[in-house]
Amino acid sequence: MQVTRPIAKGEATKNVIIVITSLFDILGVCFEYFLSVKSL
Repeated sequence: MQVTRPIAKGEATKNVIIVITSLFDILGVCFEYFLSVKSL
């Protein structure tokens, strides 16, 4: 158990980081789209 636990924890944090970065990517795209629409 003690050997697999840190690995599972690392995988969980890696997944969280991937989710957060993808969310920021989506927010960035939406923000750029909003700015381009507003400038028209």
